[in-house]
Amino acid sequence: MKLSMHSICIERKYPLLEAIRKAAEFGYQGYEIDIGDFGNTGLGLHWPEEFTPQRVAEAGEAARQAGIEISSLCLGVLWKYYPSSPQAETRAQAAEIIRQAASLTASVGAKVILLPVGQPEGLTAEEARGNLVEVLRECAPEAERHGVVYAVENVGQALAYTADDLLEIVSRVGSPACQVYYDVGNATGQGADPAAEIRRLGEHLAMVHVKDLAATPEGRQLAVVGDGMVDFAACAGAMKEIAYDGYLTLEVPGTADNADIVATRSRDAMRRFFGL
Repeated sequence: MKLSMHSICIERKYPLLEAIRKAAEFGYQGYEIDIGDFGNTGLGLHWPEEFTPQRVAEAGEAARQAGIEISSLCLGVLWKYYPSSPQAETRAQAAEIIRQAASLTASVGAKVILLPVGQPEGLTAEEARGNLVEVLRECAPEAERHGVVYAVENVGQALAYTADDLLEIVSRVGSPACQVYYDVGNATGQGADPAAEIRRLGEHLAMVHVKDLAATPEGRQLAVVGDGMVDFAACAGAMKEIAYDGYLTLEVPGTADNADIVATRSRDAMRRFFGL
């Protein structure tokens, strides 16, 4: 297994290209770039004007020079354009973005495209899954053509809440280009057993998000890896059992003040828990 980090970890302190170089300095082997258009956070590459071959190539070159990989692209923009939407126009826009991501991801040597799919209001989980499956069936040939994978994440939404929900989506799409991006922090926050779900996902596990959760007076809050309640030792054991050998991608939000601490303390904890 190798360590990667998501844009959210350090890009509130460093702009993207510098952040990629800093990730390498911090000992990460990969970098996950967010593609966003929700709240104009300034993280990653803003869709649509920055989601271009030139800008993606610049990020790929920064990674090459730093000696690391672009591990994956995260289509955060799908929080605005739900592929599970009841609106045909919205689904069509989501499909266009998802298809576009295939060639751009492949162009920098990455294999995984994270799909953080939300649950639209007014739809049942079954209806939302049906809409998502329809979009992914349409898009899968493009991913197959470029040798990349669309990976649906358990983001705490009803349509993809459990490992069984995720496996249902994968099964119904019926393409090797549709797999699962599993978040152990999200699972723990939902009261699931992430180690058991990792075993359930087995060969369909394309990549893993790593974050922790801590109990505070305001409720559960995201925490530096090792400071919270996620049973990483059990997760590591489950990943070993299914022979998972992909990226572990840190997704703990960092600020301009604490980004370095988030990155380095989480790195040390992940190395300890996963024997890296």
